[in-house]
Amino acid sequence: RGKLLESAQYFRDALKNKGFQTRGDSQIVPLITADNFKTIEFAKRLQVKGYWVLPIRTPTVPLGEARLRFSLSFYHNREIMENLVNDISSIKI
Repeated sequence: RGKLLESAQYFRDALKNKGFQTRGDSQIVPLITADNFKTIEFAKRLQVKGYWVLPIRTPTVPLGEARLRFSLSFYHNREIMENLVNDISSIKI
């Protein structure tokens, strides 16, 4: 459990270092995108790359707080997370 939470914090910090906004402190990492359309497109592009990421948008979350929901597991190592952060950073919407 401790390793999983450490990995999740690493992922959050890596995203923040790339200029993204995240929340929480569990293995579920929300990446705030704010815009519903942008969130859906972002998720689609990551899904095409093979990532299982869900777009969460209004009315599930308040208006302006749409997000991508990443649920990490013990098996998501740093290499996977670094690749994911790089893929997220490469998407322009």
